[in-house]
Formats: sequence, structure tokens, C-alpha cells
Amino acid sequence: ADQQVLYVTDNYSGVNKSNDGGVSWFATNRGITGRAGSSGDAIPVFTLNMDPNNNNYIWAGLKDAKGAYKSTTAGQIWEEVTPDATVLPEAEFVFRGFAVEEGNSNVVYAAGELPMHSIGKSFDKVRGRVYKTIDGGANWTQLWDGDNLARYVLIDPDDPQTIYVSLGIFDRESHTSDCIQTPPKPGFGGVLRTKNGSPPFEVLGTAQGLDDPYVGSLVMHPNNPDILLAGTGNVSCSRYWDGSKWVISSGVYRTTNGGDYWTKTLADDLITAVEFAPSEPNIAYAGGQTKFYRSEDGGVIWNMVAGASFPWGPPGVVAGWPIDILVSPTDPNTLFVNNYGGGNVKSTDGGVTWTLASQGYTGALMFDAEVHPLNNTTVYATARSGTFHSSNGGSSWRGLAYPPALFDESYAVALNPHDPQVVLSGPVRSGALYRSSDGGNSWKKVYQLAGVDPGDPDAQHGFKRFAFAPVNTGNQIVVYAGSCRDHVRLQEGDKTSFGVFKSTDGGISWIEANDSDTQDECINDLAVHPTNSQIVYAATAANGLFKTIDGGSSWTPLTGLTPSDVRSVAIKPDQPNIIYAGAQGGVVYRSTTEGSNWSNLDAGMDPNEAIWALEVDPVNTDVVWAGSNKTGVYRWDANQSLWVHVNAGLRTRAVTDLAISSDGEVLYATTWGEGVFRLGEVSTPTSGNAVFIPIVLR
Repeated sequence: ADQQVLYVTDNYSGVNKSNDGGVSWFATNRGITGRAGSSGDAIPVFTLNMDPNNNNYIWAGLKDAKGAYKSTTAGQIWEEVTPDATVLPEAEFVFRGFAVEEGNSNVVYAAGELPMHSIGKSFDKVRGRVYKTIDGGANWTQLWDGDNLARYVLIDPDDPQTIYVSLGIFDRESHTSDCIQTPPKPGFGGVLRTKNGSPPFEVLGTAQGLDDPYVGSLVMHPNNPDILLAGTGNVSCSRYWDGSKWVISSGVYRTTNGGDYWTKTLADDLITAVEFAPSEPNIAYAGGQTKFYRSEDGGVIWNMVAGASFPWGPPGVVAGWPIDILVSPTDPNTLFVNNYGGGNVKSTDGGVTWTLASQGYTGALMFDAEVHPLNNTTVYATARSGTFHSSNGGSSWRGLAYPPALFDESYAVALNPHDPQVVLSGPVRSGALYRSSDGGNSWKKVYQLAGVDPGDPDAQHGFKRFAFAPVNTGNQIVVYAGSCRDHVRLQEGDKTSFGVFKSTDGGISWIEANDSDTQDECINDLAVHPTNSQIVYAATAANGLFKTIDGGSSWTPLTGLTPSDVRSVAIKPDQPNIIYAGAQGGVVYRSTTEGSNWSNLDAGMDPNEAIWALEVDPVNTDVVWAGSNKTGVYRWDANQSLWVHVNAGLRTRAVTDLAISSDGEVLYATTWGEGVFRLGEVSTPTSGNAVFIPIVLR
């Protein structure tokens, strides 16, 4: 009824609304009480569905906290309508989709995922459920329980007793699958169908020509409900190497008889989203991680319109895996795509070119940040959505994914303090290290970790931290790099990697800088002595803190730190005998003897913290900042000798990194779930109360 009004979710940012056609967005989560994340701040809305009978009625489902919600006020207020414990007794359930019957808003179907916490080849092996309410969410009954998650529910508008349910998604595996074996055993899936509005459901799969059971996207023709498109594929189960070629079962499947038989119309790609154009249904769209397609005959023949030479998306941004496609009701060439990894993007030319469409909200999962050494308005940051740059203190950002740097997920970023146009960055999983000499506008691959395979979950590594030496030694620009396991495997407890690497020419060439103690370590952080580039401290995920005094030829483990997972390390620049270390499950530790002994610096700090970041104020070195992945930002008050929380305005306290400007005036905090926040005003002295300012990053 009003195409200026749109809704979007980015999981941890909750529900966001636009009143200007997607130009800008604002959060609207009042009444959604479910929270998730390490700090308990994330609003994990996965699915949004609008009632076709009433534009003010919207349904929302949570991902990491069990909860179904309904708004009858166009998103202004939400009420919880989660099935009660007699119907849904499990503590965890992911709501993946809702469907409202046309002509009767009281009849609603809910589809979802039952996590089993049984890891398959890459992802959790899950089960699924379908529920139904006939009183608008007051009471629910279970219609189906099975061995794969349920996502889309489609109701035939001509016969509401005919219902379709898609099974599977690209990043979950069927509970009955074995995707490690070759060829993979994909397990249970396909499309469920009933023609009487109730169980039993028949399974439409291989026998009907639907050869890939992971139907992550399912859409119905706007004018002919017998025509459906299925976008299929799973990262672990839908493709394998048979010794000579890739065998791929995924793609787009089409049926013209309500699912009795399916024809594969787009092959050799993993498709995570499909959609018809409502005003001109001969036009259809399909998207995967690297390519985007358009059909002009209702999904029979497909043409790739973006992604021929580099993954599709806006300039500098790899869009990622499409989660859903929204086509304008009146213009078949205008569409939005919400992506896992690359934000919300928009095209007005039928998918050929793209722009970012996320101003005002973000759910970005961040890793690292770095401030320009001469300018506190210029900051770089990395996220699961790539490497980004801002030249105005974070008011706006641009992506830096330019060939050959495929920054689909980026771990670390660093600037050469002696030449800030030199930037280093690297992806999470491919083991590549890229260098730019023009501020990130172009890149050259300068190193590749041996033995890394981005397609193998057990062989995914990246460079998690870079550290330039503050001073040149013998006309050498020394920089160290720490490798680490992909963050997913790191969380699962696999804390081995390839240790430390070193460059003496500003990152152009690299050598290993390990001994037998560090060559298998996963490096969380690095700190280089302010006047001696041979002295380096390395924080590891498994074996505490190490120190070298000979540039990495030999390392000494530092004793006295109880936690083995040390996440951060910093040196007091004017007194380099003073070292600070932060740990997972600990506090901040201080050494005044260059690391030979340690004491707890914990007054005012919560116990069993997760100190992922440490920064010493470069101007007033008695001030230390600590970033916690659980409780936000601390500031060490030297006068009172205690830590004080500085969280005003910091909506998401799951801090992953801190970066302070060289003038000490501006502090940036990256978060796991809401992008970047800034403390202090850029280019002007701070005054008054300290308040974090949220910065949108997509």
C-alpha cells in the first residue's frame, strides 16, 4: 500500500524500519525482549513476515533466543506469541519463517529449526518443526517434526488447504546427513506438501526431480500457484570433488504442476535466494555467494547479470550469501537483497549494478580497527562483511574489496605509521595477506599461508593481527603478523595455527618468525616494543603469552598468567617495562618487569571477564582502556586505582577491539553485532560527559 515503508532485519540489530523507501532506517524493537550474544545485548531477529491482509501486522522470529513476536502497530510495539512449553518444550528454537493465510489473519504457520549441537562437516546438524495457530498466535499446534529445518511456508491463495514448506538452508546440515564422506550423504530434505491443510505431509524430493534436498528459498508465481521456484544448495553437502571435477547438485529447480515434478533450470551454482517480480512475473531473480542471475521467462532460462569477474555486490563490497530478495511491487527492475555477510543492497537496473542500502542500522560482526596515525577522522575496520574505510570519523564508510582482495570476511587491518597509505589486511579463511600502497584503493597479494584450504573447515586460517614497529630499526620498516584459526573453529576449541610472521620492508615480503614453541600457535594479538623492534609480545589462544627479544628467532613463554587464552597485550610507550595483558575468563594483568612476573589489575572490574582489547592513551599513558566482549569498555582511573565502566551510548557491549587516535582524543570500539562506536569528537578536544556515538558500518 505504501512502498516507502519497508522492514529489514540483520539478526543482531533486531527489526529496522524505513519510511523513505530504504534510504534510511531506524530500529523499532519495543516489546522484543529476547536477547543473545556474549554481552546479552543482541536482538537476534532472523525472520520478518508481513500479513497480506493488514499492512500493520508483522511477524518476527528470533534465531539465538527462542521467541516469536507479533506487531499490530506497524512495528511500533511487539508482543510475544511464542508457543508455550507444552507445545514447544525445548529451550532453543530458531524461527525461520511465518506465513499468514490470505483472507484470515488468525491462521498463521511458523517454520523453524531445532538445534541439536551436533557438528557435521561445517555446521550444526539440525532438525525442524512446523507449527500452526488459528487464533493469531494465542495457541499453537505442532504439524510436523523432521530431520531438517523448515524455513519458507507457502499457502496456495486459491486453495489455502494446499501448503508447501521448504526444508534446509545453506549453513545448516540435516540431522541425518553425512557430508564428510565422498560423495556426501545430504540427508533428509526437499519440499513438504499437503493438500488438506494438515498432516500428513508428502516429501517432494529426488523422486520428483528435486535432486538437492536443501531448499533454502522457495517462491510461488504471483498469478499461477502451480508454478514454484526452489533455490537449493548447502555449503557442505551440495558439492564435492570427485577427483577430476566438481559435482554440484544445487541450483534452481522449477515446477509447473504444484511440485509433482521439478526441472533443474539453473545448474552448477549454490543458490540461496529466488524471487518473482510481482508486477511482471516473467522476470525472476536468483542469487548465490558470487553470482546474481535474472530470468525473463519465469525461471526457465537464466542469465548472469552480476559476478562475471568478481563476486557481485556494490563497489568495494562482496555481497555474500543472499538471505532474501524483495522486488518492488510495481517496478520489476528495482530490488533489495539482504545478505549474510554483505548487508542490505539495492539495484534499480535489474541486478546489474548495486548500492548499499543500510544507512541507519547495522548488525555487523566486527574483528579489528585501526586509526590513521595523523588524523583521528580516518579509521579502518574489518568485519565478516569485509574491510572498510571511513574518512569522516565513521559517519560514512566505503568497502575496500577490490580485486584481487576478496574481503568477504576480514580478520585484521593495520596502517604503516611511517607511511599511512600502506595498509595491510587479510581474510579470515583463505590464509592470504594483502598490501595496499594507496590507502586501500588497490591491493597486491604479498603472502599466502601454506596448507590453507578455504573450502575445508579444518584448514581455514587467516592473519588475525598485524603490528608495525613504532620506530625504524636500521632503516627497516618492521611489521609482525599473527596467524590464527578461523574464528568458528577457534570458538569450538581448535586453537592451533601457524604462529608469527615478520617483514622488514613494510609488508612487501615475509618470513616465518617462530621457534618450536610458537610455530603451531593461534595468535590473538601482538605488541612491539616502542624503541626496539626485536622485542615483541605475542598473545596466544592456547598457551598464554610469549616474548621474543631477537625478532622472532626464539620465544620465551611468560609465566604467571593463569588463563591460557590471552586475547590482548599492550605496552606502556614511555615505560616499556610495563606490560598489560587481557584474557578470556580473567581480568587485566600488569607486569612492571617486562613480563617476568605479573599482578592482577582488577579493582572495579567484573570477575571472569573477556578482555579482547587493550589500548594505552598515547598522550596520558596513565590512562588504559580495556574492551570486554561481555561488559563493554573500561577505563583505568589512575587516581582511584580502579577500573570504571564507560558504556554510555554503547548499545552493544560485546567489544572485539579498541583503537585510539594518536592525540588521545578519539576511541573507536568494534562490536560483535552492531558495527563500530566512537567515543569523543573527531578533530576537536573532548569535553563534558563521555558518550559513545554509534557508527553505521555496512
